[in-house]
Amino acid sequence: MSELKVRRDPPRRFLGLAGVIHRDDVAERMGELVAHFSEVSTGVPHLGRQVALYHPQGSDPFGPDGEPCWLGRELTATSDAPPGLQLNWIPGGDVAVLVHEGPHEKMLETHFALHGMVQALGRKLVGPNWEIYVSMSDDPNQLRTEVCYLLESA
Repeated sequence: MSELKVRRDPPRRFLGLAGVIHRDDVAERMGELVAHFSEVSTGVPHLGRQVALYHPQGSDPFGPDGEPCWLGRELTATSDAPPGLQLNWIPGGDVAVLVHEGPHEKMLETHFALHGMVQALGRKLVGPNWEIYVSMSDDPNQLRTEVCYLLESA
C-alpha cells in the first residue's frame, strides 16, 4: 500500500453526470455512468482526468437510499456545461490522498486504509470524497487511482 499524503488543493471544475450508487451495484452503476458520460461528452474540448465525486450520507455512505455521486472529467480550461452534463467542483482545501494500484473492485480497501491512517494522524475527514483515475488500462493490474478525502482545516 502506498503512503498517505496530505496536500493543499485548489478547487477544480469538472463536467459530470449525477447518479446514485448502492453497495451491491457499484461496478455496474459506475460502468453505466462512464458509458453515458462518454456518449454525451463526445466532442467536448478541454477534458482532463476522469473523476468520481461522492457525497456520503451519514455513517454508512451506502445507506438505504444509496450514495449520491457525480462521474465525469476534470476541465483543463474554462467551459460551460454542454447539454446533458453538469458543471461541478472538486473541493479545495487540505486533502488526504492514498494511491490505489490495481483493480477498481478492490478500491474499498484503500478507502478503509485511508480512514485509519487519517485517524492515526489525529485529523478528521469532512465533506465529500473523490477518486481521480490517474491511469486507465485494459489490464486491471495497471490501474492507478488517487483516493482523496477532504480534511477538516488544521
